[in-house]
Amino acid sequence: MVYLLNLNMTEAAETQPQVERTKTPERKFISFPTLQTRMFLAASDMQKNLQFINPDNVAVPEFTKEELIDLDHQGFSLFNRASTNERVKTAGVERNNLSPAVHDWSINCANIIRQDPRAKTLQKFLGLDPTEMTAEKMQEIYATYFTGDNRNSDVKSFVQNMLNNYRGEGGKLHQEELKKDLPSIQWFARIFGKQSAEIVTQLIDAEATLINDPDGFVTKGNQERNNLKGKKHDKRLLKFLWDNRPTETIQIAQPTQEPTASPQTAPEPSQPEPTEKDFEITFLKPESTAEIIEITEKEPEKSTVIQVHPDQLPKLDDIKFKFIPYLEELGLKSNFEVWNELKIDGENIEVLGPIDLSGISDERDQYLYQAFRKKNLDGTTQYTCLLLRKSHLNQANECIAHVDFTKLQNGVEANCGTNQLTQIMPVVELRKSFGIDKWDNMIEAVKVDDNFRGKGFGRTIWYLALSQAGLDGTNRVNIIGDLTRGQRPDKPGESFYENLGSEPIILFQDVNGEISSTTHLYTPTYMLAAQRNELRKLFQIEEKD
Repeated sequence: MVYLLNLNMTEAAETQPQVERTKTPERKFISFPTLQTRMFLAASDMQKNLQFINPDNVAVPEFTKEELIDLDHQGFSLFNRASTNERVKTAGVERNNLSPAVHDWSINCANIIRQDPRAKTLQKFLGLDPTEMTAEKMQEIYATYFTGDNRNSDVKSFVQNMLNNYRGEGGKLHQEELKKDLPSIQWFARIFGKQSAEIVTQLIDAEATLINDPDGFVTKGNQERNNLKGKKHDKRLLKFLWDNRPTETIQIAQPTQEPTASPQTAPEPSQPEPTEKDFEITFLKPESTAEIIEITEKEPEKSTVIQVHPDQLPKLDDIKFKFIPYLEELGLKSNFEVWNELKIDGENIEVLGPIDLSGISDERDQYLYQAFRKKNLDGTTQYTCLLLRKSHLNQANECIAHVDFTKLQNGVEANCGTNQLTQIMPVVELRKSFGIDKWDNMIEAVKVDDNFRGKGFGRTIWYLALSQAGLDGTNRVNIIGDLTRGQRPDKPGESFYENLGSEPIILFQDVNGEISSTTHLYTPTYMLAAQRNELRKLFQIEEKD
């Protein structure tokens, strides 16, 4: 296990603390209201509001003063984790080297503080004249703000103690004096990490405003909560927090590196960039029941394992995994939710669309997406998702590809196995109107017209179907029987589904006392970068900064 400390308190490494320093020019502290608002909303209710930290989220709702809780009750686990992770990348030591490393760190920091004029404003906080700072005092500071067996960061204690130095009568803060000192505070807060120091000072500034002028904080926050245009620092720090959620990602079959045993600043280990076909597992290691509940409220981005102690298990009602389907994330949700009922021979059939796919249409041909679904008495729902081509010459619709699947009774899984067009659309005239009666006698659940193969239309309709399933509450599509392997002479071993991100799963069955196993494929309805990119292309959505 790695134990951490940060050795950098200045822009450059302090290799010569004895050298006389020139006076550091004064810097003016700048508030980032969008960042501050989102951090306080998240800290007030981490389970509900964690998504507000996502820099791509531009739909943070309006909030009231009552939704913001006081500092004592705010959840700082996100900020603590971000700082701890940053310190991992900056400097890490093994446990048996911790004591000598802290000793060296304390001497180094004491030398810096004695000579740097920025420390002068911290005299009240430090409890002594900075020119008389000792290594022993720095060790006390280290023990105060880096706690537990792993020496995790305790950002809240630092924020609370710093604010207490500026309190006046009635609990109000001397905000102007604090604002003037924030650049020096940010410099000292680099013990938490460079970017974490910015987070810390923004938290201190926001807390001071909320204490002195809560109505003003709410008014400003509502004005700025979704205003990220041109705010590179707000976006940078939000991304820092979002990337440092309490997760540890392991890439399967990738080389690992041993943690550094040196107390000196170490470069971040280089790792190969993940590709769309990498299989990644995220291991979450919560430290409390409350943190487990926070984790279950987040959008999982990869296959996830949560490691918990039995004593930490929350009640089942408190665990609510949720994810944001890509169609909703990209602002396309409303286009894919308008189902119209068709009454045909007593069948309960619904139709969606057609929806224009402007990203692949041109002056000759328009491409459209349309879907049909049929709800059955046994609780299942059958879907067929169609890719249509409309020629500008005759304005006729022609179906060039389809994907069929059945949503199971459990509501979160679907099976994709065989052609179900005749069951979903039992009236032959309806199938003829879409040009899909030609596939009545074929068994494939996923089919591309022979005249349109090799042009990426299979990928298009597959990812549209997965996105439709995800929006309708399905998390996983099971592929029952892979008929695509061996269909291409140029790539005889390739599977259409595996090529687009599906994974094998081994199913064990107990039949009359004998265990047998079969291998199926499955694919999530989200978590595939290629799926999100395909939707962006189809609907001409530019990626945000």
